[in-house]
Formats: sequence, C-alpha cells, structure tokens
Amino acid sequence: EINRGLCSDFLCGLKPGDKLKMTGPWVENDMLLREEDYATDFIFVASSTGIASVRGILRRLFAENTRAGWNYSGKVWLFFGAANKDSLLYQNELTLLRNNYPQQFGLICAFIGGEKTKDGVKKVYIHDKMSPYVQEIYEKLVSNGAHIYFSGFEEMMPGIESLFEEYCLSINVEYGQFKENLIRDGQWHSQLY
Repeated sequence: EINRGLCSDFLCGLKPGDKLKMTGPWVENDMLLREEDYATDFIFVASSTGIASVRGILRRLFAENTRAGWNYSGKVWLFFGAANKDSLLYQNELTLLRNNYPQQFGLICAFIGGEKTKDGVKKVYIHDKMSPYVQEIYEKLVSNGAHIYFSGFEEMMPGIESLFEEYCLSINVEYGQFKENLIRDGQWHSQLY
C-alpha cells in the first residue's frame, strides 16, 4: 500500500518550469519559542507535517548549542498524530530525544490509520492519547504557566477542544474562559491549516 500525502503528491508531480505560489507564515510568529523563562513547560500537539514547526523548537531546546539549550530545565510533552507508524516524520530524531532526555521529553503518538488492540484495529486520535493526561495538562497550564502549541490539521481541534471542555465541566470551570485566559496570557499558540 502506498501512503500518499496531501501536498507531496502535488509537489512531486510538478515539472521544471511549473509555476508555484507559496505563502506564509500564516500567523504572527505564534509558533516561536518563548524564552522568558527556561523552566517553562511546553505541551506540543502536532499532526502530520505540523511537526515541522515543533521540530525547530525541540532542536533549539535539546540539540543546538544555544542559551535555550544550555539553560532549559522545563518539561516537554509532544502529542504527535500520524496516519500510521510509517508516516511518523522524524521518528528516529524524536526517539533519540526521548531516550536522551527521559526526565524532560515525553513522546506520545496517535496513529489515525489504526492501532492494534485486543478487539482488532481501532483508529486512535490525538485527543484519545491526550485524554489520560488532561488533568495534568490543565494543571500545567493553569498553575505552572505552561505553554501549549497546536500545529497541523485543523481537523484535530474539535476532539481536543471537546476533551478540554469535558474536563473543565467536571471541575466547574467554564471552558471558554479557560481558553480565553490562556490566549490572553500568551500560553495558547496555534498554526493550523
């Protein structure tokens, strides 16, 4: 079976001399690393090629010889959704980060094309993988000033927003106000397409 990408088939089909219009960035640098506090926790939620924005930040924190890399003491969680294990971009690099920084970097993957369970193959979405951590994510955002970044397909957001909405309801917090506060305080970042 050939797994085709949304854009890669188009790009690979171009011939020398074909015209191509490119635009970007889409937002006002909302996916840039905030370096005010080197102890800030980051929660990244990426789908498919949305990992590209996140990869640069991860490299800055863990792989490059930079002030951020030298001083970073926070924790990073990456919830990464891909069609299947074969389409998980930067798999070796991400696994290496997890192995080299087990106390600082957590990698949780969701395979939308399905994961084998005792009941057969089941589609698993990013919000499914976030669900067991929703209380801890909430606490990091509200109590610890963590930042959350969303990068990738816009279609991932309804499930994630429902997850947060249900959790907020369970603790008598109004979800709209929770999200609005994070946006106001510069903790909610998104680059969706």
